[in-house]
Amino acid sequence: APFIKPYRSNLTALSHEYNHFYYASKDTIIVCEPGFPDQKFSNAPALTLYPPVSAPNLTFYMDRITPHSINQLHVDYLGKEEILLAVCDDGDIIGYRTTAIQAALQMKATKREDNWNPQPRTILHRNVGKSAWGLAVHREARLVAISANNHLITIIAFALTAPPTAEEQIPHNSRTSFRPHGDFPRDRTKDDVFTVTANSNIPSVAFDNTGDDPSGRWLFGSDIQGMTHLYDLHHRHTTSQKIHTPSSPPCVIISKEEIYLLQSSYGAHALLDFSPIVTMHNPLYHETECYDEKDPWTQRHNLFAQIPELGIFIVGANTGRCAVYSFTRVKTKALPTESEHIIYGFRQDFILPFDQQETRGHAVPKHEFLAGIAVGPVQGSLNSERTVDNGASVNRRWRIILLFSEHTVLSYEVGRKCEPGALELGDLMV
Repeated sequence: APFIKPYRSNLTALSHEYNHFYYASKDTIIVCEPGFPDQKFSNAPALTLYPPVSAPNLTFYMDRITPHSINQLHVDYLGKEEILLAVCDDGDIIGYRTTAIQAALQMKATKREDNWNPQPRTILHRNVGKSAWGLAVHREARLVAISANNHLITIIAFALTAPPTAEEQIPHNSRTSFRPHGDFPRDRTKDDVFTVTANSNIPSVAFDNTGDDPSGRWLFGSDIQGMTHLYDLHHRHTTSQKIHTPSSPPCVIISKEEIYLLQSSYGAHALLDFSPIVTMHNPLYHETECYDEKDPWTQRHNLFAQIPELGIFIVGANTGRCAVYSFTRVKTKALPTESEHIIYGFRQDFILPFDQQETRGHAVPKHEFLAGIAVGPVQGSLNSERTVDNGASVNRRWRIILLFSEHTVLSYEVGRKCEPGALELGDLMV
């Protein structure tokens, strides 16, 4: 079986357009077509991609044997096109259109030659200077961000459109205008590449694709020191500032209200109803033995996926478990005479694998690590948005696929119960 490298980020991805499951094996990308409804894989991959090398003799960061080995896979939309991105230990980033991968699969099926692997054309291939880890795509603004271990984040701004005519000019105050302010590249009719700096390695970056930032001005990053950074790409030469300086380690930051949340000074006669503080201590810890659970690298929560359509996100660790969280919204008020206000938060709904899978001993082998978490719509609802049936919103069912290092695959379906005429999401089902 293809070997899966340890010490990496998410090495799996699912297409939302086609029935493609991708995973990285050393310096190759394996393409599988899961079966329905059990999501089983065939013994042989449907296609193997060989990402090209941008230049000979590139330096490695952690993998001397396979410098071009892949650190992370990511599927997203660049404009209206779905793309697959891979970043490598030698600093290369490679991008494919999933339509081109599907065409290569169809081409291979017509010739029926097992050893023949037609290679789709890359749409992106460059080197960012050192081992690359973080990947983010802004769909509307057509931006790709890549973070590397040279303390740089490379921003690739793809051309948007031809210059508008006088009749087609978009007002500068329009929300849909892509014309940015400040020193962000104004000429979006041509591809452009620039970098922003960091103080340490940043393995994770993200854009705001909710519609609140249509020009891709803001970029989020999280470094290995536990700091979260916000970059203003319209003023990328401005020095970053710390909003709050870190406190000394011995100082416990806690308020009287937080103490009274556990032990009230007023007892049962308290007049104030303090807002709850949500904490989760080591939610992915499990008593059973798992892969190198004492090794610090396996304890990192470095695997992440989200399904905005269902209002959930998934966080996993290489130890072999992941947690499914739902966003919450609660109306509350401190005093009966005050107006209500909304508290936003999240709750942990499920731990995968389930307890019964653990106790029966057929879920997580002891000597495997979790290589990746992939989410996508189930077969039959690919390439489609949320539909409406008899006036009620109908959410698609999604699949969650966990891949372990020795090719154990666990798959789950997730969806929500929606009552007829309901305006909010129903109960989560896995």
